[in-house]
Amino acid sequence: MRRPLRTLFAALAGTALALGGTTAALAQTTAEVSASPASIQVGEKSTITATGLGDLTTATFGLDATPGGELSADGGAPAASVEVTVSGGRASAEFSATEAGTFTVAVTNGETPLGTTTVTVTGGGGSGGSVAEVSASPADVDAGETATVTAKGLGELSTVTFGLDDTPGGELSAAGGQPSSSVRVNVEGGTATAEFTATEAGTFTVAVSDGETVLGTTTVTVSAPAPTVEPTPTATTDTDGGSGDGALIAIIVILAVLVVAAIVTLIVIARRRRSGTGTPGADSAAG
Repeated sequence: MRRPLRTLFAALAGTALALGGTTAALAQTTAEVSASPASIQVGEKSTITATGLGDLTTATFGLDATPGGELSADGGAPAASVEVTVSGGRASAEFSATEAGTFTVAVTNGETPLGTTTVTVTGGGGSGGSVAEVSASPADVDAGETATVTAKGLGELSTVTFGLDDTPGGELSAAGGQPSSSVRVNVEGGTATAEFTATEAGTFTVAVSDGETVLGTTTVTVSAPAPTVEPTPTATTDTDGGSGDGALIAIIVILAVLVVAAIVTLIVIARRRRSGTGTPGADSAAG
C-alpha cells in the first residue's frame, strides 16, 4: 500500500509544479499591441489589436486616465475598460475620443499587463481646433429665407448636434422635426445637414458638436427685407362716364332752351292775337 501512495503523492506534486509553471508562463506573456491608425482626429476610430496572447480565452483592454477616450468591443457599450474574446491568440477593440490628447491602451489578462500602445488624437477643443468642415449655403439671406448648413468630415459619428448662439430670432430644423435652437441630426457618409431660418436681422453662429465637443462652426448673415413700397393710388378720369354726363347735361340744356323758346313764342302769339282782336272793335266803335 505504501508504494501506490508514494506514486500518488509524486503525481500530485508533478501536477502542482506543472500548474505553477503554466501560471508563471501566463504572468510572463508579452503581447504585441498596436493601433491602426495610431493618429486620428476627434470623432474618428482606431482599431487596437493584441497578438501573441497564447491560450488566453479573454483579454482586458483598458485606458489610462486621459479624459475623453473610450473603448468598445463585441458590440458592447463604450467604456474605459472592456473584456474581449481571444481567438487564435488575437483580440481587438475599437478606440474613439471626444477630446484631443495622447491615450495609452493597456492589454492585460485581468491582472497582469501584457502590452501597451498609444493613440494620438488631434482636433476638438473649440473652433480653433475644429475637425469638421461646416458651411452655410447661402451664407447671406433675408429674414424669412432659408440657408442649408452642412457639416462634412464627421468620420464615423452616427449623430451630431447643430446649435445656435444666443442671437435672437433664429432657429434650426432637420428631418421634418420641429424648429429649435438645437437639433440632433443623423450623419451619413460623414456628412450631416440642417436648415436655418431667422425672423430678425443679425449674424448667427451655428456650431456642430458630437454632444460634448465643438467640431466646427459657421456663420449666417441675415438682412432685413427691403420695405415694400405700396403704389399710391391716382385719381383716374372716367372718360366714358364723363362723356355720358356731358351729353346728358347738353341735352337738358337744349331741352330747357327749347322749352323757354316755346314759352316765349306762345306769349308772343297770344299778345298778337289780343292786339289784332282789339283793333277792329275800336274801328267799329269809331264809325
